[in-house]
Amino acid sequence: MTADRAGSLTVTLCRDFGEFGALAGEWDALHRRCATATPFQSHAWLHSWWISYGQEGRLRVLLVRRSGRLIGRPR
Repeated sequence: MTADRAGSLTVTLCRDFGEFGALAGEWDALHRRCATATPFQSHAWLHSWWISYGQEGRLRVLLVRRSGRLIGRPR
């Protein structure tokens, strides 16, 4: 990953369901900032989907942050 003038970028892999649950606030803030976001990209929908259909140990979510702020997640 490269850095730009606005701040360094970091990519982390979320594999823990509890950690994913804790992302709700910053995930929702990113969702609100995205003009093309759909309801299926909201944390509430994805969290509910994972509870219903996810397989333990299979969660994989890449998170991209710039200077600590979440700026990217799967679309």
